[in-house]
Amino acid sequence: LQNKIKTLEANQMAEEEASASSHKELNERHEASVAKEQQLAEQLKEIEAKLSEATTMKDEVNSELGTHKAASLEKQEELTRVCDDLQSKVKSLEANLTAEEEASAAGRRELHARQEAEMAEERQRLAEQLREIEAKLSEATSMKDEVHSEFGTHMAASLEKQ
Repeated sequence: LQNKIKTLEANQMAEEEASASSHKELNERHEASVAKEQQLAEQLKEIEAKLSEATTMKDEVNSELGTHKAASLEKQEELTRVCDDLQSKVKSLEANLTAEEEASAAGRRELHARQEAEMAEERQRLAEQLREIEAKLSEATSMKDEVHSEFGTHMAASLEKQ
């Protein structure tokens, strides 16, 4: 009976130690869980603050956007008027340009005819100058040949004298 009591007491102590170890492990888990919960709560507060800030900014942007839309509509109407005015000016300028191009084409044809006549005269004048230059060149070549001939004669005479 005493042996049984000792065995039961030993078993009870082992169970108490296992229970204490298990209890300690549960406490550690609980503390870790509480710490994680606090960390998540802080993150949630930060996110809620950022969300609130973002919502405020969104509201401000929407308000500004409404103001800009109204101003944009006014500008769009003004731009439409300006575009219409510009289109009518473009049509007027196109008509003026067409008339100007026709006058310019006539002027170019007249100028071209005048230039052709001037170029024909210039070609004749240059042909005449070329003939004169060729005549002078021929004369100069003859003179050169004479000088060479005389030089050769003088050189031969000078060689004989030496």
